[in-house]
Amino acid sequence: MDPSAPRSLIALALAVVTLSACSTSVNIEVDRSAGPEEAAGPTAPSAPAPTPTASSESAAPPPSPVPTSPAAAAPSGTSVGQCYTAEQLGLIGAATVPCSEPHVAEVFAVTFRDEPADAPWPTLDTLLADASAHCNAAFADVTGVAGDISAIDIKFFRPDESSWTRGDREVACFVDYPDEITAELVELDPLRAFGRVSSYGLADGDCVSDANLSDVVALTLVDCSEAHTYEVYASLVLDDGPYPGDADIIDDADEFCEDAFEPFVGVAYSSSSLLVENLWPTEQSWTDWGDRLVTCAITFEEPLSGSAQGTGR
Repeated sequence: MDPSAPRSLIALALAVVTLSACSTSVNIEVDRSAGPEEAAGPTAPSAPAPTPTASSESAAPPPSPVPTSPAAAAPSGTSVGQCYTAEQLGLIGAATVPCSEPHVAEVFAVTFRDEPADAPWPTLDTLLADASAHCNAAFADVTGVAGDISAIDIKFFRPDESSWTRGDREVACFVDYPDEITAELVELDPLRAFGRVSSYGLADGDCVSDANLSDVVALTLVDCSEAHTYEVYASLVLDDGPYPGDADIIDDADEFCEDAFEPFVGVAYSSSSLLVENLWPTEQSWTDWGDRLVTCAITFEEPLSGSAQGTGR
């Protein structure tokens, strides 16, 4: 049964795309000296600090955590548990709203890099990689799900080169929602939220409209009566223990998905006009994220409206 895809490669592909975007177009610029309308140069130390401006940058999953030190720099006023409306989000330091009121962002972690005030700029790539790793790990501490595999967008504020020279070492991690909500992050399911599902949280009966299961972590959920490109028809949670190796997992996934196909569709896979893709753990997702899930999905040459169950196709 082919094709199949390691679920961890999906996260890796997303990381590459995200980092590439970050390195060519800086989406988060927390210039703590800039006014609300522009990213300007430094402000005189004796002047009161204006409201800083910010845009946002997706957290990608690279390797080492950010060292923390509360004394590393003066805080911007950003703190864990702050929630923002869409209008407030671009003005960090502006008024916040209680998370019980409509909001689109919530700060879930704040840390300070452990470099002295006269430390050289660490390069943008280093800063982005460290901030991403820290925010993804902090997300796991809060929700129990690694940020690398969440269906919720994780973003962060961080110093730019100008604010760095003034001692700014703050990294603030926040979730960025596509719609307003009145709930706190801890009340949400990070694998299934806002009409999206993580490829690590797919369940039997899920239909998605994405062009490729292996291109993204967060997939678009649709009702199976609507046009969709994949329908999950079976899943298997593998036993805990040491990683069994790629070959064994692929064999087990292929056998399981093929055996489950006929009871669902009504015809043997070898006689069907439908295609199947399955997702399975790799050593990285098995070890780092506790991934034990094999997912079997029917896919179609053209989007299908209606379930394939019992169609005999």
